[in-house]
Amino acid sequence: MATVRLQARGIAKRYGRRSVLNGVDLTVHAGQVAAVVGANGTGKSTFLKICAGLVGADEGTVTIGGTVGYCPQQAGLFQFLRPDEHFELFGAARSTGRTASRRAGRRMARMLSWDTSGPATARHLSGGTQQKLNLVLAALGDPARCCWSA
Repeated sequence: MATVRLQARGIAKRYGRRSVLNGVDLTVHAGQVAAVVGANGTGKSTFLKICAGLVGADEGTVTIGGTVGYCPQQAGLFQFLRPDEHFELFGAARSTGRTASRRAGRRMARMLSWDTSGPATARHLSGGTQQKLNLVLAALGDPARCCWSA
């Protein structure tokens, strides 16, 4: 069995008297892809924010083993930066050099059928292309182990 990358156990979250999560468990192993599905308003985004450490759970624990990328619903992009500049910035946050970050970002973008060359800043990218950039940035933290590695 592959190494556990993310383990959430007994996650509960309330907003006032409204319970949005109650006893939610999830285990994701290295190399595995997981989907959190459900109807609107059932706590999927809240659960993922808890797993990413952006929101605290009222109950339960989240354990991260290694590096896990988080790709939020709303892209966390800097509107006046080009894709390469995003790759460099996010790579620097993970102590990866500029050249290596650019190379990894471009390689992952190509795997999404996206050519990042050109002068376009994030604000000039289509919504779908912004999501591609967001996805690449989520995976950029561990390019050697990324599921897209060639």
